[in-house]
Amino acid sequence: MSAVKTSSKAVFMEQLLEEARSKLTESAFSDFSCIAKSMFDQYPMTEITGQSLTDLLGMALEWYRVLESFKSKTPAVEIFNPTLETHGWESPNTVIIVVHQDMPFLLDSMRLELIASGASINSVKSSVLTTTRDKNKLVSLKSVHSVSNDNDQGFDDSKNEALMYYEIDKRASAKELKEVKALIKESLKKVAKINADYGAITDELNAASKGLNPAPGKFTTGTVLEAKAFVDWLRSNNFTFLGYAFTCLEKKQWVCQKSFGLVEESNYEQLLCVNNHSDDLLYYSKSPIRPNIHRPAYPDYIRIKHFDQDGNFCGEHHFLGLYTARVYRESVVSIPVLRQKVEIIYERTGLIHNSYEGKMIRQVLEVFPRDELFQSRVEKLLETVVAITQINERKII
Repeated sequence: MSAVKTSSKAVFMEQLLEEARSKLTESAFSDFSCIAKSMFDQYPMTEITGQSLTDLLGMALEWYRVLESFKSKTPAVEIFNPTLETHGWESPNTVIIVVHQDMPFLLDSMRLELIASGASINSVKSSVLTTTRDKNKLVSLKSVHSVSNDNDQGFDDSKNEALMYYEIDKRASAKELKEVKALIKESLKKVAKINADYGAITDELNAASKGLNPAPGKFTTGTVLEAKAFVDWLRSNNFTFLGYAFTCLEKKQWVCQKSFGLVEESNYEQLLCVNNHSDDLLYYSKSPIRPNIHRPAYPDYIRIKHFDQDGNFCGEHHFLGLYTARVYRESVVSIPVLRQKVEIIYERTGLIHNSYEGKMIRQVLEVFPRDELFQSRVEKLLETVVAITQINERKII
């Protein structure tokens, strides 16, 4: 079959579907058309023009095959090196096709895991399709953009399923293919666990807020109120939760009473900074382990002290996750705890916000790395910020 010569997506789709029609039943052709249109929408024509129509059709038929055979409770992971003899199409790359119930973090987490394994990713495409299945048999599918609220099929409710396609540098041996497949399955398992436990983790924020009830005299009222405001702020789309644990002292030993997400009783000491105890109500740090979920970053770690109804210290909440992008754009005076640090810095320097020096301090704080702002004690932060403003005042020769 000849190479694609057109630069028009509509003309290309007509050519592709015309070739596919003779290979599929009428009902299968309808589903295939939906998948092909949805996936090829992700491709610029510069990636299509000049390619063999046979290879593009073969690739699209593989998408349909994997999606059609998907069992809703088990992720479908196919990894292979397509050849004309075996698959009817070919590619210089190793192909990975994954179908999974749609949920947050899937695509980026798999990409991070592949990169961490040393793979060079040459192509990534994905689409979310709404499917209706009867006992795992595909009945119908639609693009998420064309789904109505009606479900008159008489089967289980429709579900959104993510179809993901990767091409990586070629893995020639069966052992290599098996290793990559295992990595992908492990990544999907972690993502599924986080999503399954997400509600339970956020519910623990309520317990953490109620537990900020120290006996009078241990902390100032302002410190307690600011800590509670910070917990409320976390749940307002400012933190992506990846894991949680609650620890307490039993017979002078710290034990993990419960955990969710990535954190388990067997690994909580490695993931969390549980041995760095402090007297502060809130403690901020970074996890020493990067789980390759959502973003290529070491997760943020937040520890919150818990007190019983009498105000006695009785345990610690540990939250693992990532601050959302908006946190890095928001003003420091809008973020609980950070705004308190800002006010203390102004008090100790004797500066007012609208003075020339006060504005310089504010500018330094606004561009200061957010992670450092959370983790730094006020004394060290004050010293650093003042030193930066003094550097800015020096003459440049």
